[in-house]
Amino acid sequence: MNSESTQLDYKERDKLFKKYFVELKIKVTLNWFELTALLVLSFIGGFKLLKAMGMSSRPLCLIASLFISLVFTLLFSYIRKYKLKIDRFDKERIYKRVSNELHENLKSN
Repeated sequence: MNSESTQLDYKERDKLFKKYFVELKIKVTLNWFELTALLVLSFIGGFKLLKAMGMSSRPLCLIASLFISLVFTLLFSYIRKYKLKIDRFDKERIYKRVSNELHENLKSN
C-alpha cells in the first residue's frame, strides 16, 4: 500500500510540474510576442515621425527608425525585466515549488 501512495505522489508531482512548466512557457511566449509587437509598432511610429519631421532620404529614414525602435524596445525590455528564455534553474525552481506544495499537502492530511 505504501508503494501505491508513492506512485500516486509521483504522478501528482509530474502533473503539477507539467502545469507550472506550461504556464512558464506561455509567459515566455507572451513576452516575446509583446516585445515583437512593440518593436514593429515603434518602428512604424518612428518611421512616420521621421517622415513628418522632414527627413527626405527614405533609406536613411528606415535605418534611423530601425535604430530608434531597437533602442526603445531594449530599454523597455530592460525596465520591465522580461523573462525571454527557460533555463535549468527555472525547472529546478518549479520542482522545488511542486515538492513543497506536495509536502504541505501531506502535512495537512
